[in-house]
Amino acid sequence: PGGGAVCPATVRNGSVTATFAQNQSLVVTKAGATTTLVATPRDPEVRRQVTRLEMAMGPELWTVQRIVIEEAGGDRSEITFRDVRRDVPIDPAKMRPPKP
Repeated sequence: PGGGAVCPATVRNGSVTATFAQNQSLVVTKAGATTTLVATPRDPEVRRQVTRLEMAMGPELWTVQRIVIEEAGGDRSEITFRDVRRDVPIDPAKMRPPKP
């Protein structure tokens, strides 16, 4: 019932770890079948543009359900994904850019 912090995320990749930890706060929470990652920039330069990024994933952790971007000026963009399917065949013709 309800959400709670699963763990403060740690990125382990040499110097990327220190840079990430200095510049962002990343919190992972789980509520029911949804796992949510919330990144909050610490760098004042970045915070002038983006104050929060959120990504909600399904129980299998490969399905992105929602992305939220909150901007410093108060704007908020929310993208919700529906009918997400994995490994679906795609017609190669759909992958070609349109002719000029």
